[in-house]
Amino acid sequence: MVGRLTAMATLLLLTGCGQMYWTRADPTYARFTADHRECLSTTGFAVKDPPGFVIVPEDRFRACLTARGWFREQWVEGQVPPGRFRGIEDFPSRPIQIDTLPEQPPGATVDVRQSPGPTVDVPDDPNVLPYTQRECVPSRGGRWVDGRCRR
Repeated sequence: MVGRLTAMATLLLLTGCGQMYWTRADPTYARFTADHRECLSTTGFAVKDPPGFVIVPEDRFRACLTARGWFREQWVEGQVPPGRFRGIEDFPSRPIQIDTLPEQPPGATVDVRQSPGPTVDVPDDPNVLPYTQRECVPSRGGRWVDGRCRR
């Protein structure tokens, strides 16, 4: 009984750890920053002073990124694979600058399609996704075929 309680407590603690990251099939830093900025701009309510700032309803912002194919995943710091990006998570009641982007994990600005890592060799094929076999799942739009994650 004590072992079960310890296991359940550990599971609860582990599921609460980590930060949320945005990703999608064929993620690039350039695409994320453009979509992030556009969603802040289109879903936020502009303020007069200073210009370039908005007040953003969290649900509208997340719906905008989701509509553009992005989805959220939770990762522990230091274990974040390429193609995962930090977006605004804590929505303050004060205006946010449209060009604001949180600090990104190491390697986030590297385009995984142009600079494949040692575990993901991505050819110049739009039907091949930059995921390892473990990461290649239907929820990301992929299936493992012939040693590659394919659309």
